[in-house]
Amino acid sequence: MRRSTQAMHLVVHPGGAEFDDLDAQALGKAWNKLDEMALALGVEPLSAFLALPDEDESAGVPATRLLATVDALMTSLAAPGSKLPAKRAALIALNHVHDIASRMDANGRVCFEVDI
Repeated sequence: MRRSTQAMHLVVHPGGAEFDDLDAQALGKAWNKLDEMALALGVEPLSAFLALPDEDESAGVPATRLLATVDALMTSLAAPGSKLPAKRAALIALNHVHDIASRMDANGRVCFEVDI
């Protein structure tokens, strides 16, 4: 089971994109709240993109599918009055996820892995 202290790394297939450890830690800390926000917004939670241990690239989903969730979360967090612990760090991490996923070609796949 995932704990809130575990970093959540973005994994891309094919590889090549870098996802910073600080971003992974920020996502890990905000993960549960971001999932709750996503569900309230009517989009897939980030946990829908979580790879299980020992899964290969088949665990990934098209980057455009993840972008729908990330865009909704970023828009919601940027709204006045939006509250989230370490909101700035979570927004920076989501922005990096967005940048990486939006640069991928149509065959690119993404998922998150728990840092254990």
